[in-house]
Amino acid sequence: MKKVESKKTPSKFKLWREKMKSTSKGRAYLKLIYWAIFFGILFIFLFIASMINNNNLRDTNSPSNEEEGENTLETPQDVVEEKTVEELFQDLLTANYDYEYNITVDNTRFLFDGTKYDTYEEGYKTEGDSIIRYYIDETGTYQVNGEERLPQADFYLGLDSSLLDLENLFNTMNALGFNKTSNGYTTNDTTYTYTVNALNEAITSIIIENTLGTIRYELNFEVNRNA
Repeated sequence: MKKVESKKTPSKFKLWREKMKSTSKGRAYLKLIYWAIFFGILFIFLFIASMINNNNLRDTNSPSNEEEGENTLETPQDVVEEKTVEELFQDLLTANYDYEYNITVDNTRFLFDGTKYDTYEEGYKTEGDSIIRYYIDETGTYQVNGEERLPQADFYLGLDSSLLDLENLFNTMNALGFNKTSNGYTTNDTTYTYTVNALNEAITSIIIENTLGTIRYELNFEVNRNA
C-alpha cells in the first residue's frame, strides 16, 4: 500500500511574496522594501562603527591620571616685586627727565623749568619778573645769552641748593629713615618734612616743607623713557 505524501503548506509570507511578484506594482513595492532593509542595515553598521571610533579617540586624547593631576594644579602667578625707595632714586639719578621746580621762600617764588640729560642740564629760571636761560654741567652753572655762557656764582641765591641736589637729598632722607605711604614715602627732621610721591615705578615729585610753613620746595619729574 502506497504512503500518501502530504503537501507542505506555504508560509503566509511566501504566499504574500508570490502574490506581490505576480504584478508589476507588487514587484516595485518589493524592491522598495528590499532597499529600505538594505539601507537600514547599512545605517546601523555605520552608527556602530562611528561609536567605536569615537570611543577610541577619547581614550587616545584623555590625559593619564598623572597628567590630569598636573593639569589641575594652578600655575603660580609671577610675583612682581615693588621697587624699593633706593631703587626708585637710583632710577631717577641715572635717567633723563624733564623737571619743574616750584619753590616758595618767605613769599618769594622761584620756578626752574628744564631738562636733565646724561652730562648736563638746561632750562629757564623765573624769579619775579626776571627770566634767565641757564646751562649746568660739571664745570659750573652758566647764564646763556645767545651763544655766550656767563658763569653764575649766585645762581641759587636765596635758596638752599642742597635741596636741589638729588643725590644729597636722598642721602639726607635715607639717613632719617623712610616711612611707606600709599603714594610713596615720607620722612622728617626738626626742620623739614620730606614727601616722595611715586607712580608706575617712578618718582613723580618730591615735596619739602619746613615746620613753619614759610618754605616749600615742590620738585616735579617726568622721565624721558625714549631718551
